Amino acid sequence: IVAGETFPTAWTRSDAALPKFDAALIAAGEKSGRLESCLQMLAQYYRDRAQLARQVISSTTYPLLLIHMVVLIFPTSMLNELVWQGKVIPFIAQKVMVLGPLYVVVLGFIILLQNKRHAAIRGIVERVLNVVPLLGSARRKLALARLSAALEALIRSGVPVISSWPLAAAASGFVQFHDRVDSWARHIEMGQTPADMLRRSPEFPEMFSNMYASGEVSGQLDDTLHRLYVYYQEEGTRGLKLFSQVATRLLYFGIAGLIAWKV
Repeated sequence: IVAGETFPTAWTRSDAALPKFDAALIAAGEKSGRLESCLQMLAQYYRDRAQLARQVISSTTYPLLLIHMVVLIFPTSMLNELVWQGKVIPFIAQKVMVLGPLYVVVLGFIILLQNKRHAAIRGIVERVLNVVPLLGSARRKLALARLSAALEALIRSGVPVISSWPLAAAASGFVQFHDRVDSWARHIEMGQTPADMLRRSPEFPEMFSNMYASGEVSGQLDDTLHRLYVYYQEEGTRGLKLFSQVATRLLYFGIAGLIAWKV
């Protein structure tokens, strides 16, 4: 900065992993003289994502605890041998053989879903998760919420709408949105608007497309995007909680049935 570089350029040099969305928002804020408000938008964006992450972690804690308890208790014959005969190594080996593959699968999903991984691999994992009842719909709604929040922040900071869409699609973390928006480039160059392209894109719900088009025509696109963010954030969070409750109950009844059968 002392040498004359701009704030976003200096930040990008010092942090090579800085997301394009963050860099674009900071650059737009500096150019438009609204750097403070842009940083506040960015802070709120990450606060919302952190809150969602905490909700997901808290909702999955109890099912994970139940799974570990079942693995540690059954088969009861090995538990008896551990207590009465002191067979520690066979007991630990059996638990590692059961829990090890589960840990590998979960860790693999986490790694594959990271934004830095290859988009094709994340797309395959994404399509698998999308067919899961309740979970697939909730993930899509939360991705729409992130997309709306990113678009709103970019547009309010002065970034052109055409330039905002690819950045917001990347920030959504949803491969299908990102790929679809990338395919718009040729049509946008021919004079079509994002609202026109949304109507032809089956990945986006009809309500989202209609509200976006209304905001684009009325000149109140940023307010419309904020309403879309609030709606899809609430709906997605509600769907995720419902999936967690249903999965927990199914797991609970499955464990109860297993215990009853063992008894």
